[in-house]
Amino acid sequence: MIKNNGIINQASQLLFICKYLERIGDHVTNICECIIYLVTGENIDLNE
Repeated sequence: MIKNNGIINQASQLLFICKYLERIGDHVTNICECIIYLVTGENIDLNE
């Protein structure tokens, strides 16, 4: 039924890595928004 189980395992690990990289990017964006607010006093949404 499944000819190459290794490829499925690698693909699922790659999906998890992509998910976690996206979360890291979201956290970095939030940190940058906080820094901008601390320096300038402006509340800017960098996700737009």
